[in-house]
Amino acid sequence: MTDWMIALGFAVAWVVTFKPAWRLLIRLVVAASQPDFRLTNGRFWLDFALYRLIIFVPYVIPLVFASRLPNLLVQLIWAWIGLSIIVSFGRIVGVKQLVSGLWQVYGLVYDGLLNLYPYRHLLELTRDRLELSSANRLLDVGCGTGNLLQLVEPTEGAELVGVDSSSVMLSRARRKLGGRAELVNSELIEFLGLQPDASYDRVALVNVAYAVPNREELWRQCLRVVKPTGRIVMTTSIAPGSKVIVQEHLRHDRWWRLLHPKLLMVGLVDLLISELSRSAVFEFPPQKQLIGEIQRAGGRCSQIERCYGGREQGVNIICTITR
Repeated sequence: MTDWMIALGFAVAWVVTFKPAWRLLIRLVVAASQPDFRLTNGRFWLDFALYRLIIFVPYVIPLVFASRLPNLLVQLIWAWIGLSIIVSFGRIVGVKQLVSGLWQVYGLVYDGLLNLYPYRHLLELTRDRLELSSANRLLDVGCGTGNLLQLVEPTEGAELVGVDSSSVMLSRARRKLGGRAELVNSELIEFLGLQPDASYDRVALVNVAYAVPNREELWRQCLRVVKPTGRIVMTTSIAPGSKVIVQEHLRHDRWWRLLHPKLLMVGLVDLLISELSRSAVFEFPPQKQLIGEIQRAGGRCSQIERCYGGREQGVNIICTITR
């Protein structure tokens, strides 16, 4: 077998085993996150062994034909296999650190979304719904890298406040906005709980709700801090999938922007978020459930539309919430 055939065999095996290995990894992460998790759990170790076995499969081909490869390369393969077993176990049992680290990694590549027309359009829809004036005070809950704040920034005299739990995202937001917005690194509900009643004219939440464990408390706090004459503009995903997002992009923008390295990395992080949502770490609630939560918290929803993939089949809804 030639060297290129060994390389091709490795690549094919890696592609075939990627998805089952990924699903097993998510199952292990969720199992380890349970309050009653114990290292004596037999099912956990069985899944862990199966996960490592699947991960090992692509390396079988180069190891079978090790005589054709340099000794140093073979030694590196074995070292990598051993090290990855140790590291993967550490990552699995450290699920809280994994989820926290997810947002830090996301912060490094998040602005890759600016290459995506549906995302830019989503921000513009949110800005237009806010109808921000010079006398308004805006709170962007889960402001991320500051893309919405940057979009509304030209509104002279408006006071802009953003809060996010990711220090990496906020550092990027500070570079964009300078001192033109107050940016706070905090857990969202904790920050909201410290704000006075009726202290903001506008509140925005862009793709945040799925990551907050206690959404009804989120709605209650947002409704408490917004003025009686103010409004909340919220958009969040209610359906999985990226096909309609790509289709909308291709209708309005160049195809090659989809190949931006940071956007491709965003896709990988979104894949992890999607898998974690199947295991209840994150949740993308259907529209009816979401509106019910807001109403129970004392809010009224209006101007409910689909977006982020088109007005017909978009994976997001955007709505205006008032007291």
